[in-house]
Amino acid sequence: MLLVELVSAIGICALALGYEHHARFRAFDIMLRGRADSLLGAVQDAEDPQDNVMLDGTEANLPKTDIFEVWDQNMRVLGKSPNWQGIDPNTLPTQRSRARKVFAHGNFYGVIRITGLRMVDPGDKSGGIPRPVLIVYGSPLKQVWDEVWEAFEFYALTSIGLLLLTGLMMFWLL
Repeated sequence: MLLVELVSAIGICALALGYEHHARFRAFDIMLRGRADSLLGAVQDAEDPQDNVMLDGTEANLPKTDIFEVWDQNMRVLGKSPNWQGIDPNTLPTQRSRARKVFAHGNFYGVIRITGLRMVDPGDKSGGIPRPVLIVYGSPLKQVWDEVWEAFEFYALTSIGLLLLTGLMMFWLL
């Protein structure tokens, strides 16, 4: 009977690990998209004669451990995080894909690429000038993995505790 419970506990732990991995990395992908969208909101009219756009750094409140880079339609860098050397955005998945793992500064990051559109002078009769923007955004994967393993440890310790309790009850009844 204890062997059946042990096999069952191992199975539950394995399923829990798979589920926690899926759920937490899905939430991570959504978080990355939200933060990249926040950066898109920080792209503003540069108020210059060419109607360019600029990244207003005061508009974005992002974690210092995250990495990002923002380009305009001419692939001119509008801004990037100080802890980021850059990457060819064409090597990254599009916004409909999951984050790609990138190694930088001794850490693995989940990185996504999104494209967006900012309108310069939207109040004009013509409706404004569309300016495409490309954003690469990443966040460290370590915290997500720490949470996955923490949840796995909870399931494993609970299963071991229940297994020991069952073993003690069986010993006591015999």
